[in-house]
Amino acid sequence: MKQEILSPLQKRILGIAITFASIIAIIGFIGMSLITFSNVLVYFGKVIWPLVIALIFALLLRPVIEYSQKRFHLSPVASVIVLYIGLLIFITGILVFAVPLLFDQLVTLIEFIPKLSKEIFEFLESRFPTVIAEFKGKIHEFVPFEHADEILKKLYSYMPTVLHAGTNLFGFFTWITALAITPIYLFYILTIKGSFLNRLEKELSFMRESWKEDIIFLLKKYTEIIESFFRGQLVIGLVMGILFALGFYIIGLQFALILGIAIGLLNIVPYLGTIIGLCTVIPIAFFQPGGSWLLAIMSIAVFCIVQVIEAYLLTPKIMGQKTGLHPMIIILSIFFWGTALNGILGMILAIPLTASLVVTWYLLKKKYLMT
Repeated sequence: MKQEILSPLQKRILGIAITFASIIAIIGFIGMSLITFSNVLVYFGKVIWPLVIALIFALLLRPVIEYSQKRFHLSPVASVIVLYIGLLIFITGILVFAVPLLFDQLVTLIEFIPKLSKEIFEFLESRFPTVIAEFKGKIHEFVPFEHADEILKKLYSYMPTVLHAGTNLFGFFTWITALAITPIYLFYILTIKGSFLNRLEKELSFMRESWKEDIIFLLKKYTEIIESFFRGQLVIGLVMGILFALGFYIIGLQFALILGIAIGLLNIVPYLGTIIGLCTVIPIAFFQPGGSWLLAIMSIAVFCIVQVIEAYLLTPKIMGQKTGLHPMIIILSIFFWGTALNGILGMILAIPLTASLVVTWYLLKKKYLMT
């Protein structure tokens, strides 16, 4: 009888070791892939940015193009031209009427921040003197200089960095030039006729049927999630911004327009705008000239009303039955990919990248895991 080289215990230990080594290798491969992908994004950022922005706007504007073609019997090119003219008129109106007001409120808000910080600090100091005294002591320990001349020396030490940033001004204009290509990309994307999936299915006729089904399934699910997020969340965020601005204006809150629009757009990431908005609006409502607890409570009421409108009217009407990604997944993915891919472009690509992982999981669950 042939004697086994390894005992059952040794086989188990070897199996655990191989499994552990495989997991480490997979994690290392994923890490190296992320680093490589991040470097590619940084290097080719000027090329990728315009295309990504064009694809996002195409998802938003595709229903308008399809409606104009059916309703007015326009060709794809004519529909896009009419859309561009309408957008040009709309943007001109925004630049003439809204931007000066937004800029004025932004400047006033920046000027108001030091006064607001001082009043908040004095308010807390009068209520919690012991805690604030301890806080002052801790801050004093971390301050590396005490006199004005030392502060100036410290600021002077940063001048080389500032001058270096100035040398990158040419790079800034290069980015502007790259983004100017976006409308051209958008034009050609919007003029594509027919459904991409239907055309792709015909092009993949040479493939094995099971492989073709998997590819079409993945792309269909991916498209649903991406459309659900960008078309739904962006529109909902914009409408919420308008509602917030209107509500803040009615109750007499300072900086109503800029705060409302900013909070609404931040709600593209679920709950982010509400959390930041409450932390910002309540102190302003209390400490602004003529502010009070009543105004702060009314500001909270505006948040509640807009959230109810969003939950029971906007989301069902705009998003429909498409659930897209869970809010927690959206929040985690934006911060994860933003960190992993080193910047804002990673945060913008977070939803498409996460959607690709989600649809792959859908396929595995549907085809291999469900019995």
